[in-house]
Amino acid sequence: MRARLWGWVIGMSLIWGTQGMGKVGVFWVSEPVQPGDVVMLYGGGLREVSAVRLSRLPDAPVKAPFVRPSPSSSGKALKVTILQGDDACLKFVLPEGLKQGVFKVVVGDKTVFLNRPKVEWCQPTSLLPGMRENEAAPGQTVQVIGRNFLLEGGEGAKAQVALVNSQGKAILLKPTKVEKYSLLVPLPSNLPLGEYEVWVHNGFGGQEGWGGGVRLRVRQPEKWPEKVFNIRDFGAKGDNVTDDSEAFRKALQAVAENGGGIIYFPAGIYRLNGWFLLPRRTVLRGEGMDVTWLKWPMNDPKTRADLLKAVLFTAGEFAIEDLSILVRNAFNVVRDLSFDGAVQWTSGTEYAPVPEVKGVMPKRPYEERDIFLRRVRIHFLVYSGRPHYEEGKGYDPTKDAVFIPELGWWGITNPVNDAMTLCLTGVTNVEISDCEFEFMQRWLEVRNGRIVRNRFTHQISGFGWTDLGGQYLVIEGNQFIGATSFRRWIERLSHLYIAHNYSRNVERGEREAFSFDFPANYLQGVYRHRGLGTDPMVGQVVSAEGKQVKLKGVKLTPNAYRDFDLFILSGKGAGQLKEVAANTEDTVTIAEEWEVLPDESSVAILCKMPKHIICYKNVAEDTSVLHQIWGHAYDFTVDSCEVRRGQGSWGLSGWFVQWLNNRFEIAMTFHRGVGPTGLGDVATPEGGAPYAPVGFPIQPVRQGIWTGEKYVTRELTGYEQVRGAVIRRNKMTHGYRVLVMYGYGGPRKEAGFVAARDIVIDHNEISHTPIGVEIDANTAGVVVYKNTFKGAERPVVVHGKGAQERVKVVEQRLGGEGLEAQGGRG
Repeated sequence: MRARLWGWVIGMSLIWGTQGMGKVGVFWVSEPVQPGDVVMLYGGGLREVSAVRLSRLPDAPVKAPFVRPSPSSSGKALKVTILQGDDACLKFVLPEGLKQGVFKVVVGDKTVFLNRPKVEWCQPTSLLPGMRENEAAPGQTVQVIGRNFLLEGGEGAKAQVALVNSQGKAILLKPTKVEKYSLLVPLPSNLPLGEYEVWVHNGFGGQEGWGGGVRLRVRQPEKWPEKVFNIRDFGAKGDNVTDDSEAFRKALQAVAENGGGIIYFPAGIYRLNGWFLLPRRTVLRGEGMDVTWLKWPMNDPKTRADLLKAVLFTAGEFAIEDLSILVRNAFNVVRDLSFDGAVQWTSGTEYAPVPEVKGVMPKRPYEERDIFLRRVRIHFLVYSGRPHYEEGKGYDPTKDAVFIPELGWWGITNPVNDAMTLCLTGVTNVEISDCEFEFMQRWLEVRNGRIVRNRFTHQISGFGWTDLGGQYLVIEGNQFIGATSFRRWIERLSHLYIAHNYSRNVERGEREAFSFDFPANYLQGVYRHRGLGTDPMVGQVVSAEGKQVKLKGVKLTPNAYRDFDLFILSGKGAGQLKEVAANTEDTVTIAEEWEVLPDESSVAILCKMPKHIICYKNVAEDTSVLHQIWGHAYDFTVDSCEVRRGQGSWGLSGWFVQWLNNRFEIAMTFHRGVGPTGLGDVATPEGGAPYAPVGFPIQPVRQGIWTGEKYVTRELTGYEQVRGAVIRRNKMTHGYRVLVMYGYGGPRKEAGFVAARDIVIDHNEISHTPIGVEIDANTAGVVVYKNTFKGAERPVVVHGKGAQERVKVVEQRLGGEGLEAQGGRG
C-alpha cells in the first residue's frame, strides 16, 4: 500500500493532470509568486473558466511525504477574478491580503499548486569517478536544484528534505544551506545503496507542501589506483634550471604500467619541454598551487614550429591538483582529445592534433569521462615579452616578441580551436574547482559538470572568452574577467544552474556576460558537417492520440529523433515541450502524455531545445549584456541579478522566460555592433539604441534545411516567437526600459502576425528614462500591472491599433497618464 501511495504523491507533485481526464489542462505556472503578483497559468480549455478558486495551504508540522493529506487540510477558498484570459492562458492577481505561502488553485476540474517546491536535478558538491547526474555516494553532500525552496519571507531553517525509497520508507534530512533554487543536504554515511525519490518542503503548506519529482541513485564511485610516484624519484630537480622532461616521461610510463596512479610534485619549479600524453587514471598532484610549478620555456617564438599544439594531451580520466602551470609557446595548454574527437565526428573525416595520439582518440562524443581540476593555476602567457621600441623610430609591431612572420600577429582575434588553457568537448563528469586560469577556455558538451569558485581572466590578451556548455551543469561562485558565453556544438544546453558569479569586461569584442549564443537564432539538432547529422524539423500536426503525434510534410529517419524535444510552436497546446521516445517516418512517440492534446491547428518542431536554465544572483559590470538569449530558450529564469554600467538583458525569442527581482543600474552603450540598433535619428553616433532594454527585441526562429548540397534557411515567421514571459519586481535606473518589439531595434513596424503573446510586466520600479515600458504592435495578451515610474517622460508606450484590447494596463504609479498608444487606441 505504501508503494502505491508514493506513486500517488509523485503524480500530485507535478501540479497537473492530463486534459484527457477533464476539460482543462495546465502545464506551466509562473513561479515563484507572492501576494499582489499577477499569476499566469498556461494550458488549454481555459476559455470556459469563469473564475479561479484559490486557498492558502495552512502551515503545520509535517510528516514524511508519502502520507496522503486529508481533503479538509486546505484553507478557506477564495474566488479570484480573472484579469485576462483565453483558451490557453489565464492571468489573475494573487490577493494582496494573503500571507506568503503555498497556494492551491482550482481551475475548472484541475488543481494547481503555487510555490510548492519542485526538484529538478541533483549533484554532489564534489564529483567522483564513474558518476553521472542524479547520482551520489553515501556521506556526500548533495546540491539539489529546483524551484521554491526558499520563498520571500521564508526561513531556510524550516526547510526539510526527504529521501523516499520504492517501498515508501522516508529518511528525513536537514539541509545545511537553502536558497531559492538550490539547497545543500548531507547524506548519511550509512545510507543504503539504491534509488530514492527526493522531496523538499520549504516550511509552508503543511503536509501538502511537499514537492518532489527526481530520483537520486546512491551508489559507490569507481576506484582509481592510489599508488604515489614521487617525481624526484625519477631524477627531477625542480630547481627552475634543470630540464625535468625526461623524469616526467619516466613517471608517466610508470603510471601507465600501473594502470593509473598519482605523480607527486614536491614544492619546486619543474622546467619541461615538448608535449606529454597523460595515461588514463593519472593524477598530477603538487604540494600547493603557489609552491609547485610546471614551467615550459618563455622564449620569444620565431616560427610556427616553436609553438606546440598543446603541452598536455589527455584522453579523459585524469586529475590535476594543487599546482600551477606556466606556458607561453603553445596553441593550447591542456587539450583533451575529446575536443579533437568532436571535430573528427562532426566533420566526418579522420583528424588528430598530432599523429602520435591518434590511437587514443575517441570515436564519438561522450566516450570520455571523469576530468577533475582542483586548485590549479594555469597562466597561458602568449603575450609575454616587452613591446619593441627603438629610439627615434617608435614602435614596430613586426619586431614585437609576439609577432611571428608565418602567423602574423599572435593576438588571435577570434580563435575557434586554439588559444585555450583547457579545451574539451563531449565529456561526462567534469569538475573545475578553486582554480585560476589566465587566457581562454572552451568546455562544451559537458554532462554532469561542476565549475565552482574559480577565477578566469583574459587581461594579458586584450581579448578572450570562456565558452561553456552542456547538460546538468553547476556554474557557481566564479569570477570572470572577460567575455563569457554558453553555447552548444553537438547536443543541447539544458539543466544549468548559474549562480553567484561575477563578470567584468572592458576588453575588445562583444563584451558579453553569460550569454546564450545560438547564432542567427537557428533551431538546434545534432550537428554534423554536410548533412551527416540529424536536423531540426517543422511540421503541421495531422493527428494526436495518447503519446503519438503524426506530422505532415516531414520524412524522418526512424528513431533518429529519440531524445529530441517535440515542441508545439503554435495552435492548440502551444508551449508544450516533450521528450521524444521514438519516431517513424511521420509519427513521433513522446515519453509522457500531453497535458493539452494537440490537433490539426498545431505546428510542431523537432529540435534539441535549450531548456531549464536558472540564473541567480550573478553580478555584471561594464558588460554589453547579461544573460542574453542570442537565439531561443525554454523555461529560462533570471532572478536577483545585478548589472552596473551595462546595456541590458534580453532575448531574441523564448518561451516561459522570467526576469525577477533584478537590479539594472546606469544604461551604457558601447561600440558599433553591440546591442540593438538605433531608430533613425534617435541613435547613438555608433548606430546603436540609446537605451538599455530588458525584454525581447525579437528576431524569428530559423530552420536550416539540407538540400543535399547546402543548407537553405527558412524563417518561421507567422508564429509566436515569445510566449509566457514575466518581467517582475526589477529595479531599473537611468536609461533602462522594458521592451517587447519585433525587430532587433530600429523602426517599430507591424509584422502582420502576433510575435509575442502573454506577457506580464508587474511591480517593476523604473526611473530616469525617456520611456519606461514599450510594447509594439505585434503583441497580444500583455498585462502591465502596478509598476512604479520616477522621472520617466513616457511611462508606458503601446504601439499600433487595438492597444486597449491587446495590452491591459492597471494602476501604474507616479507616471503620467499610464498608457500612451501610438497609432490609435483601437
